[in-house]
Amino acid sequence: MASQHMEAEKFVEEWNDRIGEYKREAKEAEQEMMNKHNADLNALEQDLRASLPLFLRTSPKILNLKKMIDTLAKQKEFVQADRLRIQCARLEDEELMKSEEQKENKIVFILTQLASKQKNELNGLKKRVSTGYASLLKSRDTEYRK
Repeated sequence: MASQHMEAEKFVEEWNDRIGEYKREAKEAEQEMMNKHNADLNALEQDLRASLPLFLRTSPKILNLKKMIDTLAKQKEFVQADRLRIQCARLEDEELMKSEEQKENKIVFILTQLASKQKNELNGLKKRVSTGYASLLKSRDTEYRK
């Protein structure tokens, strides 16, 4: 009777060790994946910020203002030319801000897509871990019955 009790304790201890090791490995795998995902996300963001060009479109209104400024300067209407130059600079700044906003929106969209993909990968890993854990428990129960 004592040997059966010791055998049962040994069995439980071995399985607890196996399950503990499985949980530790699963936690490490999840942490590694999360670290890789963060590194990939940061690298992509830096790459996008460095490589995506700004699409500056000079509007017809700005082009017309520049022609008018040149014409007024040739006619020595410097006060009016300066007012138009200020207006033109303001419009160019607005165009630049719109371009920067479009670039930022594109970066956010791409990063959101990657984050979604990474979340799906992480959920898949968690599901595999959960399935493996359930299988491990089933094996323990089967072996215990034997």
